[in-house]
Amino acid sequence: MNYQGFSKNYIYLSFVAILLAGCFNTRTPEPPSQNAPNSQWIPPTDYNILLQNFKNSISQLNTQNYLRCIADTFEFIPTQVRDNSDYLIFQKWTKNDEKTYFENLNAKSLPLSPHNLQFKNVEHQFVGSNTVKYNADYHLEVQHNDSTLTKTFRGQVNLTLHRNHEGLWHILKWQDIEKAKDSSWTLLKIRFIR
Repeated sequence: MNYQGFSKNYIYLSFVAILLAGCFNTRTPEPPSQNAPNSQWIPPTDYNILLQNFKNSISQLNTQNYLRCIADTFEFIPTQVRDNSDYLIFQKWTKNDEKTYFENLNAKSLPLSPHNLQFKNVEHQFVGSNTVKYNADYHLEVQHNDSTLTKTFRGQVNLTLHRNHEGLWHILKWQDIEKAKDSSWTLLKIRFIR
């Protein structure tokens, strides 16, 4: 046996092993980011989970989760508005408009401020096994930086919630009804779509 060749191979293999060992060091895991798309997201296998995801997406102003709550073919019906040009905005309102409004709202909101959505006086009715009509009074607080607009919005939502072929619930239709002057969710969308 060639001792000198064995010694060189041993030294070479030892050096490679030391180098490779450094490649497999682990790091301490970081806590989840508030802006991560999955932050507080639960697959909406029940319509109540969908509504909780919706509330969480608003409290975090998490655009990705907000959009995950809305069906691709969803319809928004605004409350009555005084200006006809504002009403025209909603005639071809799409999920992409929801994205633009929500991103603008996020960009113009005060960082680390609390945002909150509550539903009260809830009524729901199953229409078949895959659809729920959900009606509730809403109280929405958004800490935006537009001093000409209220930060508290009140009204009524009439939602049509639908379970898709994957068994996940989405908002298919959303009707907003104003209950107090100049404080509807429609007004918030008008202001931040631009």
